[in-house]
Amino acid sequence: MLKLKIPTYLVVLLLFWGQPCLAQNVDYVSSALWTKAYGVAVAGDYAYCSFVNGLLVLEVSDPTNPAFLSQCYLGTGERGIFAQGNYVYLAGGEVGLHIVDVSNPAQPNLVSSLDTPGYAHDVYVYGSYAYVADDTSGLLIIDIDDPIHPFIVGEYNSSGKTCGLFVSDRYAYLADGHEGLVILDIYDPEHPFWVGAYNTPGSANAVFVSEGYAFVADGTFGLQIIEVSEPTQPSFAGGCDTPGNAGDLFVCGQYAYISDGYSGVQVVEVTNPTNPELISNYETPDFTSSVYASEEYVYLADGRGGVPVVDVTDPLFPVLAGSYQPPSSTIGVYVSGDHAYISAHSSGLFVVDISDLLHPEVVGNYDTPDNAYAVWVKDNFAFVCDRFSGLQVIDVSNPGEPVYAGGCDTEDFARGIYVKDNYAYIADGHGGLQIADISNPYEPYIVGSCITPYFARKVYVDSIYAYVADGTSGLQVIDIHEPRDPVIVSDFNTGGYSYGIYVREGYAYLADGVSGLLILDVSDPLDLHLLGQYNTPDYARGVKLWGDYAYVSDGASGLQVIDISDPEHPAFAGSHETPGSAESIFVKGGNAFVADSWSLMILHFPTFPVASISISPDSPPIEIPPQGGSFTFSGSLTNNTAQSQRFTTWVMVEVPGLGWHGPLKTSTPLLSPYQSVERDSLRQYVPGGAPAGTYTYVAYVGEYPSVKIDSSYFQFAKSGSIPECGSGRLFTEAPDERERLPLPSEFALSQNFPNPFNANTTI
Repeated sequence: MLKLKIPTYLVVLLLFWGQPCLAQNVDYVSSALWTKAYGVAVAGDYAYCSFVNGLLVLEVSDPTNPAFLSQCYLGTGERGIFAQGNYVYLAGGEVGLHIVDVSNPAQPNLVSSLDTPGYAHDVYVYGSYAYVADDTSGLLIIDIDDPIHPFIVGEYNSSGKTCGLFVSDRYAYLADGHEGLVILDIYDPEHPFWVGAYNTPGSANAVFVSEGYAFVADGTFGLQIIEVSEPTQPSFAGGCDTPGNAGDLFVCGQYAYISDGYSGVQVVEVTNPTNPELISNYETPDFTSSVYASEEYVYLADGRGGVPVVDVTDPLFPVLAGSYQPPSSTIGVYVSGDHAYISAHSSGLFVVDISDLLHPEVVGNYDTPDNAYAVWVKDNFAFVCDRFSGLQVIDVSNPGEPVYAGGCDTEDFARGIYVKDNYAYIADGHGGLQIADISNPYEPYIVGSCITPYFARKVYVDSIYAYVADGTSGLQVIDIHEPRDPVIVSDFNTGGYSYGIYVREGYAYLADGVSGLLILDVSDPLDLHLLGQYNTPDYARGVKLWGDYAYVSDGASGLQVIDISDPEHPAFAGSHETPGSAESIFVKGGNAFVADSWSLMILHFPTFPVASISISPDSPPIEIPPQGGSFTFSGSLTNNTAQSQRFTTWVMVEVPGLGWHGPLKTSTPLLSPYQSVERDSLRQYVPGGAPAGTYTYVAYVGEYPSVKIDSSYFQFAKSGSIPECGSGRLFTEAPDERERLPLPSEFALSQNFPNPFNANTTI
């Protein structure tokens, strides 16, 4: 067998640019339909609730009818929330502490945030200090005398994971995970020190101190009561098991109210702390993570169960007094006119007025029989895919009062829809494609169907073809020119899991799970082939197009915007990480409406990338002779933002018959706002041993290797190959190259940067 010795070559001396700081460059506009409550605190007539998205304020002057008042988007939320005076303090997990001005509860305003080194679970305010339970970073003491400029003054790094805390007089009581209860002297906030501890049997999640006792929510070991009248010598007083996982508690009078996860709230009589007695409970719809109690009412944060208010006037028989019930989940979205229509799983269809994008308002709701997965609006009717209840048609001529119009069953699991003319095309799970005649919306009926190989999730109709995203069976193309007899005419197995589909001008864009965004040439629907692919960070579930961009709902990584102006080389353009899991998307006027499980997010992407890169040959067309040679080209890089940014650029080359080779990365610091850097007469050497054929030469800017903000390419040809002409330097910098552009010295390529490729490689 012959072996060709050939240099691993064609890696350019790309000169300009370093490691990027890739900020989210898609702007948050507003949000609605927040679904998941984590924490609650009550002050006066208001309940301040920590949701996944931020602070939500309820008016509770009538506890039997808690009413939405306002919200302040923070992008994060945790159990810990504390209201005092004109401010609400929220533990924000990875982003630390948030301080919100609620002097006007109808218009809460974020005044400051302070990043903490750990993960902020809980916060307690005492005097001029906020005490933060910061997980493995222990206790942080933050001066909030000026709420606009909080700063850390003291800390105590405990040996456990600090999840909760309570402050009383000169002591801070920490719920320190598997280390149990830890007691600190905080008389001098700058120098807190350990004075005592009691290791509880479970995992201490929260603590409440009252009348010389520390009541600890101890996970699967329920309530543990520790006598702390002498803080240096804490001792066990009593305990009481609970059926769930005790995560938070509030003591009021003779009773401890314990949030017990999926077991709701437990009521424990603690008149005798040495013998606490579980006397009753109230089961909630979801997962109870936080509790606040008054003498008559208990306020709960219950995840998707919202904020139940429980009447405990008779603690033996707690009953629901009222509840703020958010939607269970946001899965699908469609925008028509001034309204967004949301399929909200078990909560049915919601209608949101978006005439003012900054202040979307929920105006209507219709609870469908099953779980609403997708929606399409046409002629004042909303066509809803309602899982095993098939197609539900809702009259939305009055958006504030949607009413049932008609419906029809489908074979299996209705979860995707496309409406065209008098037909609704339904992706129906194992029922494949179902086609419904909707010429009379009050009496829709199935006229045809086509079973697909796996599980139909989404469908797009273009001309006489329906394109079905069919899970592990990839893309199925179905001829629908005769709706009563649809038939599969071609397919493309992506190797991934096809969730979403969009078709435009001969190209199909597939949201393909872990494979990201796939671009197929479907100009001939009978002969499909892959053109390009972009690997998104998480799990691509939906895709819509606007101009030269594909907007991808990408699960935990939120919205990803991909430049598709060159379908063979899709490139990163922007992103925004949403609080939940981005399930589906609708794009209108450059605004992206994202159903992200836990809310409707409205985002805006300025239609230009963070950075632009361009390369072009100086003397096209380029043809390299068999013995090898070189060519020169020019390049430019532009920072398109108002902030200084750092970037990485790299070049890849597609070698005939050998695939992609490269790259060489160089390192430089930031470009100032809107700065453009240009370099000319860049020389690339091509050895004689390089094979004959056409080469594609691509420059990228982004974050190597997966984040590609922009790209530029050209092609060149080599007319032959002489293997023995393959030695020598792979590239050379022109002697006067650095003099051509007045750049800071940091922009120069380090001569010590190693060539990462061996000069001769055996293929």
